[in-house]
Amino acid sequence: MSLMLSQPKIDVGAPVTAIAWFDPPVVGPGQLSFYRVTFNALEESIEWNPEVGAPPGLELKAGAHGQVLQPVGVTIEPRTSFNYRARPSAAGDFSVPQFTVTVSGKPIVVPAAALRVVAGAAAPAPLQPVLETPITN
Repeated sequence: MSLMLSQPKIDVGAPVTAIAWFDPPVVGPGQLSFYRVTFNALEESIEWNPEVGAPPGLELKAGAHGQVLQPVGVTIEPRTSFNYRARPSAAGDFSVPQFTVTVSGKPIVVPAAALRVVAGAAAPAPLQPVLETPITN
């Protein structure tokens, strides 16, 4: 019981906001980007529809989603993210339009997010992590 009392309070009373973006925001045709939507709300309070309206020429596949608790002063704030793999088929500008999600019974607007797809070498390749392990006996 004393351990539970010593934990900071989870701030669920703050107004819920949503952020949406592509990472990276500029890619080449066929290259991978990630579409992310993040809320400052508990995951179980979000009524998420995995079908996000993608424009023609942009393939969105649902990926991981989850929640972390971030310390903010004397409280902790929930951060819940939903991730999608985005793969454009051609050069151009693509936009996922804004849409509404219900969070704790209230409508929350998820803003539009834009992805620029450029042909040729002008598009930076996404960074890929590399793990090197030493050879041991």
